[in-house]
Amino acid sequence: MASNQSQENSNYALDRLRRLLASDEFGKDGKLPTERALSESLGVSRRSVRRALEVLEAEGRIWRRQGQGTFAGREPDSWGEHVDT
Repeated sequence: MASNQSQENSNYALDRLRRLLASDEFGKDGKLPTERALSESLGVSRRSVRRALEVLEAEGRIWRRQGQGTFAGREPDSWGEHVDT
C-alpha cells in the first residue's frame, strides 16, 4: 500500500507542477523553487517531487543544471555561449 500512496503523491506533484508551469508563475528567469521548498508547498515527499521533475524533464518542460537549479522550459542551446554576436 505504501507504494500506491507514493505513486499517488508523485502523480499529485506532477499535476500541480504542470499547472504551475502553465501559469508562468516562476518569474522571468523561470527558476523553480528547490525540491525541498516544492515538497513543503505541495505537502508531499521530496522523492515524489523528484519523480515528478524527472517526468517533466523527459517531456522537455523543464531543465536542470547541477549547482544552478531547475528551470521552466527547454534548456538553452549551449552554442549561444560560444558564439560572438
